[in-house]
Amino acid sequence: MPNGSVLAELLSGALIGRDNTAALAIATEHLRQGRLDAAHAVLRGVLEHSPGDLGAVNGLAAEAAARGDAARAQALLEAALASDSGHAPSLANLAGLHLAARRLAEARLCLERAEHLPGGPNLAGLRAQILAAEGDTAGAIAMLQSLAAQAPGEAEHRYNLAVLLFGQGQLAEAEEALRAAISLAPVMREAWHNLGKVLLRRGRREEGIGCLRHALMLAPGDPMTAASLADALLDAGRPLEAEAEARRCLVVAPEAPMPSLSLARALSAQGRGAEALALIARVVRALPDQALPLLALAHAFAMAGQPERAMAAAQQAVQRAPAETGITLSAVEILLRGGDFTTAWALLDKLAPEAEAGVIALDDDAIEILRFARLLPAARAVFGAGPFTPLLAVNGITLANGPPSMGAQPPIMLARQARAVGAEAPLRADPVRLAAWAKALEGRPRPVIAIACGNEAAGEPALPDILAALGIEGTRLGLLAGDARARIEEAPEMLDGGEWVYQPEEVAAAMLAADVVVTGDGYLGHLAGALGCRRLAVLAPPMGDWCWGMPGTAAPWYPIATICRATLTPQGLDWRSALAALAIAAGSWAED
Repeated sequence: MPNGSVLAELLSGALIGRDNTAALAIATEHLRQGRLDAAHAVLRGVLEHSPGDLGAVNGLAAEAAARGDAARAQALLEAALASDSGHAPSLANLAGLHLAARRLAEARLCLERAEHLPGGPNLAGLRAQILAAEGDTAGAIAMLQSLAAQAPGEAEHRYNLAVLLFGQGQLAEAEEALRAAISLAPVMREAWHNLGKVLLRRGRREEGIGCLRHALMLAPGDPMTAASLADALLDAGRPLEAEAEARRCLVVAPEAPMPSLSLARALSAQGRGAEALALIARVVRALPDQALPLLALAHAFAMAGQPERAMAAAQQAVQRAPAETGITLSAVEILLRGGDFTTAWALLDKLAPEAEAGVIALDDDAIEILRFARLLPAARAVFGAGPFTPLLAVNGITLANGPPSMGAQPPIMLARQARAVGAEAPLRADPVRLAAWAKALEGRPRPVIAIACGNEAAGEPALPDILAALGIEGTRLGLLAGDARARIEEAPEMLDGGEWVYQPEEVAAAMLAADVVVTGDGYLGHLAGALGCRRLAVLAPPMGDWCWGMPGTAAPWYPIATICRATLTPQGLDWRSALAALAIAAGSWAED
């Protein structure tokens, strides 16, 4: 018996020309499940029998967008509007394309035209997204909150609200809104997908992966969900599972670019760089006008230790999509990693010439100030600093209300102000707290090593393994938070630094009072680097935060740092190489 996909193809073939509405519904389902070639065949069949069918043209535009071909999608929608300037779905879809490319004036014009047409789609979510992109995030959130209150049974409003909250870094609120949307619409794939992304950002990795798997179960061939799941598995140090998920999607949608690029990343992580580069090169040839495959090629070159070729590919990606903020920001990361600061700053200046000098934009937990603080001693304003406000106040950084109008990612807002590496560390600890920590550690055996990692649930090496690698005499100060603090009880030689996770000013003082700080590759490493601690060892995976550079043991932002890298095997992360590097570094500390 033929499977569901084959039956759908047979049925759609019979319906074309007789019941185009039903045929288009089948094409829409093909698109939803990532069967792009099947959708294309149905839509082309409809157009052959009914030239100018706007539903089919819209479907082809959606197919082009799913393949990453925004230019073709836009051309199709503009052709549909040339045939019928009052076709509301085409106007709404074109507004969405303009918004994705940050052509805000064009997006608003399409939206306003569509809103004045009878029988058009619900555009409240799109209006809110445009408001947020224009800088009125508070207004956009308030609009969606009002709509959700007026229509408590409408899942779409809660989903759109969650997307905005997620973009603002309000992860707890975004999770709540997504769970509300799912309770109203349990089969809403987009809500499950985004819930997975939120949970991953909140450090709940297995829950996040589970939500992505559920989203993929609802739409087995969806390329974006498959790519997100593969990338999450790769980030979790499970490259074989990531490869399997990407290949499974490519059986259904062999031409989909995002799973192809995810597969390339998984191959690269396994040391199969030649296969990865060959795969990406095929995608580049298939989509010669697209920037995203070139960007993936740049990342693959960086992983292969070819920074010059990586930077050249990144600049080509920007040339192909100069108006796409996300492409430019990713290219800047590659340029910064490769050491081409001049070109990176020039790109950022073009991207945001209106950005106010000395302003830092932060997400709610204010992690991003730590990433580039060493490069920006002249910061004047911080937005949404949350628990970091006391630490920033110590450093004379004032709190302002509301996000800036420019939508660049927070690290870039910091980086674009920098013109040189090596300035004095701009962050300092509260003198009173620093004096208290110095007194508490007075008379303890030296060196005092503050350990701020060892949370196995977050993918870090186990605390006993870190302690064994250190080996030298001295004092161990545990700066572990949450559930990881339980491991301190298993190490009686350690001092418990206390539950400081909501007191960044406290941990800053503890780090400065210590002789050495050992962290993972998250914000605590950036905090130690920005403070200018005496010595810093960062235990990092080989594909960790780009700010730590790749490959090598040095971090250009923080001269004090030594990067101790794990290796990625087909079975997952292997921390033995990182711990061996930590043991070598510890030997030099003992000699000092």
